[in-house]
Amino acid sequence: MQKSTVCCNGGRWGKIPRDLTEASLSGAGLSIFAALAMVFLFGMELSSYLAVNTTTSVIVDRSSDGEFLRIDFNLSFPALSCEFASVDVSDVLGTNRLNITKTVRKFSIDRNLVPTGSEFHAGPIPTVNKHGDDVEEYHGDGSVALSSRNFDSYSHQYPVLVVNFYAPWCYWSNRLKPSWEKAAQIIRERYDPEMDGRILLGKVDCTEEVELCKRHHIQGYPSIRIFHKGSDMKENQGHHDHDSYYGERDTESLVAIEHYLQIVKTELVTLRYSKELKVLEEYEYTAHSSLVHSFYVPVVKFHFEPSPMQVLVTELPKSFSHFITNVCAIIGGVFTVAGILDSILHNTLRLVKKVELGKDI
Repeated sequence: MQKSTVCCNGGRWGKIPRDLTEASLSGAGLSIFAALAMVFLFGMELSSYLAVNTTTSVIVDRSSDGEFLRIDFNLSFPALSCEFASVDVSDVLGTNRLNITKTVRKFSIDRNLVPTGSEFHAGPIPTVNKHGDDVEEYHGDGSVALSSRNFDSYSHQYPVLVVNFYAPWCYWSNRLKPSWEKAAQIIRERYDPEMDGRILLGKVDCTEEVELCKRHHIQGYPSIRIFHKGSDMKENQGHHDHDSYYGERDTESLVAIEHYLQIVKTELVTLRYSKELKVLEEYEYTAHSSLVHSFYVPVVKFHFEPSPMQVLVTELPKSFSHFITNVCAIIGGVFTVAGILDSILHNTLRLVKKVELGKDI
């Protein structure tokens, strides 16, 4: 009857009156230890819940054939005029897009890569120079043979005319000839004189054109002069001099550097902040650059090679109910362990006191 009376009065969660409890130093210590343990374990569980756990797998690239790869680039050429800089795109199937201007912006810069003007826009040629019917070797495969009759017309027709003044009896002229003709052919293929007309490579035989070579003060062979719209004069610190080429005289020196980039697509699938799948895409690349022989002069080539495989990173979702269950388990477990330790400690102290009282008696 006594048990049923207690159950009806207190219910399942009956309380012991505070005046029937006895505070102890050991109980206070266990309470502090239990509280600290609860806070520590709760913090660890919260950190684990907020942490992002992912799984990484390598699968076949699922991109469709119609998708495009956006490429952003920022290139600086301090010694290159904007009017001679162009962007061409080609693929392995042979599709070519030449001189892209819609999505390419060009700015003039100085030697310190600081912009010196507004955006460059290519405009129409203000004047058209008409010449006679003399097209001597114009459609040849190599450089154009220039003479006193056509030199001025060619030098004014092209914004840049690079001329090799040579002598057939000169050993160094003969050594330069194969590289010069090959470079001229590459320039002709790259910038068709009839379609583009921005640069032309020519040659002058000084044994036949003696007066022309004297007029341009040619004193050694071979001499390479650069003419800008009819003139090869340039000003250097108040002094006027002829604009000449002093670099290497082989074909490789006139080509460029190629950059190879291996592109790997990476997808991140997340469910963290919404119930719907959210896919984030990015591309990682590994770059390698080398100086190689090329068929284009001068040129900077970037080879983008997309990998047939892609990296799939998937976030592992965490259940909030699982987090709450763990928190409750932490609180209940620490409370239970603290109660067991308190009971063991309390009974041990009582036993010790009884033994001491027995000895005193």
